[in-house]
Amino acid sequence: MFVMWTEEEGNIVIYTEPTDLHKGIAALKAAGITEFSTTELEMIAQSEVELSPEDLEIFEGLVDALEDDDDVQKVYHNVANL
Repeated sequence: MFVMWTEEEGNIVIYTEPTDLHKGIAALKAAGITEFSTTELEMIAQSEVELSPEDLEIFEGLVDALEDDDDVQKVYHNVANL
């Protein structure tokens, strides 16, 4: 069910398949873990790309514009050198 876990800034981050999210939460609750700072689905890139400095500058502008848009909740990408 759980794919992997890490510790980040004093928190335990658990990764699972998207279809197992609710099963994972139920398993943690059954084990007595009931306090979660957040439970959410996130996109994790399966492969990453490196952009040239010129393309990276253009891409950063795009990401900044998307993040500044009030209708955009989160921006995901697979650029390794951003």
